[in-house]
Amino acid sequence: MINQIGFLTCLFLFALNFAANSQDFLKDRWKLPEYDQQNYQWITNSEKINYPGDQTINVIYYKIDLTITTSPNYISGNVTICARVDTASINSLFLDLAQNMIVDSILIEETIPAQFNHLADRLNINLDRSYMMNEIICLAVYYQGLPDVHYGLFGLNFDEHNGQPVIWSTSEPYFAYSWWPCKDTPSDKADSAEIVLTVDT
Repeated sequence: MINQIGFLTCLFLFALNFAANSQDFLKDRWKLPEYDQQNYQWITNSEKINYPGDQTINVIYYKIDLTITTSPNYISGNVTICARVDTASINSLFLDLAQNMIVDSILIEETIPAQFNHLADRLNINLDRSYMMNEIICLAVYYQGLPDVHYGLFGLNFDEHNGQPVIWSTSEPYFAYSWWPCKDTPSDKADSAEIVLTVDT
């Protein structure tokens, strides 16, 4: 009986020690750069997890059509977003997009220019009319820029492998907004998406 209690006590103490050190172990194991550790802490806070994006719309489709160059490092192109109105009516909406990205223009239904402003990582868009519950809105955002390296492995990265340029991203579950306009919350999942990339050969 005494041996059994001793074994259970040791097991309990081991579990406590493992739980206390698991986060440090994982960070040391993967040797994340300091800015990535800061991002890791940031995306696990409740404010980001509970971020709803624009709750007046439900995104159903994305098309990402970009030209990506490595000399210089740069992206340009457009993202088409189709969304269903999820409230009684709206005459404006917003998307998430990092402030350093440059928005050239926005078209509604491919032909109607939209008025917009881009402040504090939020792209506020005035629509051409009021849209009612369950109506579908499609708009294309034309933009360009160099994604900020501050986002580390969560953003879009221009890298190199065996002397060849490599461009990669995780952008999950957050930070897609660091390089393309979107509703940046995993609580609103698009039904479908297309990705078209033009790159150097």
